[in-house]
Amino acid sequence: MKNSLSYQALLLTIAKTMDVFTLLVLGMILSRVLTMEDYGTYRQVWLLYYTLIPLFTLGIATSVNYFVPRFELEQQKTFIFQTYFGLFSLGFLFAIFLYAGAGFFGSKFNNPALTQVIKIFSLVPLLTMPTSYYHNLYICIKKAVYAAVMLTLATLARFAVILISIYVQPSLENIFKSLLLYYIAEFIALSFMIFRPFFSVPLFFKHQNILEQLRFTVPIGLSSLVGAFSRQIDKLIISGYFTAREFAIYANGAMELPIARILNAAVMSVLMPELVVLYGRGNFAELLALWHRSIRKVSLIILPMMVFLFIFSREFLVLLYSEKYLESTGIFQIYLLTLPPRVTTFGSVLLAAGLSRVIMYYSVYTVVIAVALNLIMIQLWGVWGAALATVTGIYVMVFLQLGKICSVLNCSFKNVYPWKVSGQILAVSLAAGLAPLVIKLFLGNWFISLTVNSVIYLLIFTWLAVRTKLLSTSEIEQIKKRVRSTLDCLRKPV
Repeated sequence: MKNSLSYQALLLTIAKTMDVFTLLVLGMILSRVLTMEDYGTYRQVWLLYYTLIPLFTLGIATSVNYFVPRFELEQQKTFIFQTYFGLFSLGFLFAIFLYAGAGFFGSKFNNPALTQVIKIFSLVPLLTMPTSYYHNLYICIKKAVYAAVMLTLATLARFAVILISIYVQPSLENIFKSLLLYYIAEFIALSFMIFRPFFSVPLFFKHQNILEQLRFTVPIGLSSLVGAFSRQIDKLIISGYFTAREFAIYANGAMELPIARILNAAVMSVLMPELVVLYGRGNFAELLALWHRSIRKVSLIILPMMVFLFIFSREFLVLLYSEKYLESTGIFQIYLLTLPPRVTTFGSVLLAAGLSRVIMYYSVYTVVIAVALNLIMIQLWGVWGAALATVTGIYVMVFLQLGKICSVLNCSFKNVYPWKVSGQILAVSLAAGLAPLVIKLFLGNWFISLTVNSVIYLLIFTWLAVRTKLLSTSEIEQIKKRVRSTLDCLRKPV
């Protein structure tokens, strides 16, 4: 059980969920204690980091999953050694790039305060990149528990450091200096943990291993770079056109809900092997049916959530970021329209068909379309234009991918996607929102309104879903059993 892939995936999913949750809580705290200008600067620093890091890591961290299981213990140490120092060298280049380009980024982002903060932050890539693959390594050597524990401890430690720095002095400079001290400690601890399993193993350096690793990783790195750029393009362009304050408003509204990403990743990790097998056998009808079932189940969670949050977007944003960011409401509502395509990964079917190169092409198309739409729509509608461009670009790519899936599976556009079921779920979600929409008019307190109406909405949606047979009796029973088992576990003494 403990060595099964599903168990390892569950452990890391829990640890990564905690990481996402703490980042969300930090955003809630920082948006309240920092000025809008400083909070915008904080978000811009991380925007640059997450956009550029695929360029400098070249997908090397991902190669650990591929190579380590194939090697003997001695080869594993050599591989880890070259990976560690290769990423250290690339991290050094990233650090120099950030420090030297601090003034350039401050100027291009219309934010002089960004310059000094980037200079402080510039050492972070040097400290984080060499150890960025530690959880991949520990899974490969059958120690997923260690990987989950290390990730959880690192998450909690980072969270505590930022909280302490805010308590001592809530300034950007103090926060980033404290983070720098944390990353130094993390670098030392994780470096030790990475080499700990190989202390007694001799080192054999091979030039050929480096070339083989680079041949594998560079295409992945380029794909990751394109993907990161496509996800951040609207925020990058907004930073170039508007002030740090306006960027802060946009960034808090332009939020993709973490639960959609986590849920989709969990479903796809289970679904992908089945899709590959079915495609290999030529069972296209069965493949399509399996894919449709997964879309239906995820849609039953994502689409009602989208409708409810659209109705209570103001209350939700006040809960997250305080009333300072009520201007983010319109952006957030537009961004909620990105949720319907998030009920699945459209590239999964193409990947099952072995069309990874096609997926790469679509990633490039996404960037080109996103840049063009953003430049046009920002001129027309300002920050709202960037959000509209993002949503439009996503739907354009979805329809292009569906067209390709049609040709791959030899089916019509009418049958390639469960349009009818998705429409029914959306209709029931909208109907369930009518009563909460009226009730919120009579509840003055935003927190009470959000809490009470979330319960009412859930009950009405569940009732309507059962009455319209979107939820079967067996599925209701499964939900009840899982709730009971969870409650039983919570009641048990530790």
